[in-house]
Amino acid sequence: MDTGHCGGEPFALRVLGSSMEPEFSEGHIVIIDPSAIVYDGCYVMVKINDQYELRQMHAVEGGWKVSLLDGSAPDEIITSLDDVAGMVVQRAGRKRQVKHYV
Repeated sequence: MDTGHCGGEPFALRVLGSSMEPEFSEGHIVIIDPSAIVYDGCYVMVKINDQYELRQMHAVEGGWKVSLLDGSAPDEIITSLDDVAGMVVQRAGRKRQVKHYV
């Protein structure tokens, strides 16, 4: 199974919506690292239907399954990491709460 990574500088995004609650609430800031090596259970920014979305990633036979935490959309299967823009390495909340994922 391919566990490679893409290059680039880390960048920050603000979470919109509630599809990744309870881990990520609307307004959280996440740091995405394009060069991080993904692993089973990590959170990634992935391209789905020509749009980038925050999802949780799980290893499955032949590829990866990416899911919303609230189940509001079906899981997607990706067979290559080419559509993964990077992995979430840090989250900051509204009250200076910081959580690291690496």
